[in-house]
Amino acid sequence: MIGESGTTPRIKERFSGNPDKPTAVSARWRRCYAYGMRRPALDIGALTPGEQLDLLERLWDSLAPRPEVAPLIEDQRAELDRRLDDLERDGPVDIPWDAVLSRIRSLSP
Repeated sequence: MIGESGTTPRIKERFSGNPDKPTAVSARWRRCYAYGMRRPALDIGALTPGEQLDLLERLWDSLAPRPEVAPLIEDQRAELDRRLDDLERDGPVDIPWDAVLSRIRSLSP
């Protein structure tokens, strides 16, 4: 049970010896505890780029079973509808690898 000061009686007792009389130590502890709760549990900046990509992939994969948590915006929905319409109208389009490679190389400076 949390008291009026925001700490549990056991915490106040630990620092002051009396659960009804908080001390400066318990107030300092509360500030440190509150500060600690705002810090991220993971320092993303300390991860290597590969580890960051792995984390990103894991986060993305965790959303896959629940598509409703990341709904499409209207532009995305329109683009998907356009692509499905093209596929239904023209069927699958095969492009030879040489043509793909040539096009990629023409885009590079």
